[in-house]
Amino acid sequence: MNQGATNSTSEMNLELRQKILSCLFPYLLEQSKIAQSRRTTLSAKIKNDLSPVCDVDYLNQIAFGLCVKKLCPNDKLIAEEEIDADLQVRLLSENQEYVSGAMQVADGIAKSVGTDSCGGQWYLDPIDGTKGFMDGMVFSIGAAFTENGVCKLSGIACANLQDVVHQKSPSLWIAGNVSARNVPRRDQDGDPESITLAISRKHRSSSLVNYLNSKLNVRLVELDSMAKYVCVASGYCDAYIREGGQCGNGEDMIWDHLPGIHLIRDYGGVVADAEGMPPDYSNSDGTNRIRFKKFLIAAKDEAVCNIVSAALENR
Repeated sequence: MNQGATNSTSEMNLELRQKILSCLFPYLLEQSKIAQSRRTTLSAKIKNDLSPVCDVDYLNQIAFGLCVKKLCPNDKLIAEEEIDADLQVRLLSENQEYVSGAMQVADGIAKSVGTDSCGGQWYLDPIDGTKGFMDGMVFSIGAAFTENGVCKLSGIACANLQDVVHQKSPSLWIAGNVSARNVPRRDQDGDPESITLAISRKHRSSSLVNYLNSKLNVRLVELDSMAKYVCVASGYCDAYIREGGQCGNGEDMIWDHLPGIHLIRDYGGVVADAEGMPPDYSNSDGTNRIRFKKFLIAAKDEAVCNIVSAALENR
């Protein structure tokens, strides 16, 4: 895909891009859940960063890319997985019905709201939480659309969240100036120093969690993927904290966090680092990394952010 010339927001068809999220994501999620139900036949390989990847990661990325190319030909897609020509040919050949279904969704979107030749940039994580996916647990699909370095829309589709979150929660969350809120935020009463923290399963015994437990009364909700951001946006959890970053030195890949960060902000929450600053996702150097100082706090409101930040001040 070519970058294409970017245009002002007034010229950009955000409704079209919102339709890509609201119409295509449910299809990708349903197909992914079907594949997950047959996970005994799935195989995964380990990437250089020691995270797993399977064919469903690749398929979702290919399908999303083909639909974006059809509807918004000058949008650029930056996604997590590396897919060479041979792999794409094999997957398209072996999964014709899957890809055909995605293109039918794209055809329906084109008939509804047309196409757009303006150019922006998408960041996609086709399966976030592949380990959870392979284990039959929570996983997500997440994407964010940016224009001139500013996030305008994002979407997160979650599977199996009801197995962890004991309240009714929609499977699809969309944030942006053309979206509607899914559910009212849940007010939580009680001790202001009692924090319900969304945490990755692999971090349940981390030094960060142990440190917070020494400072605050912490209840953990353990799950993989961007579903952690959904739990905060809905008010089920007070905060999600990311320390260090997968890339080290306060750096992570944009597609792992931008959809969730935009969702939190759209629902009235706060995202800040150790210096109280928002993370930098401008990608001005083209490395596709999001940057923050020491740790990233995604909180349901400013009061919670301040409590957690104060607890971490001397860490």
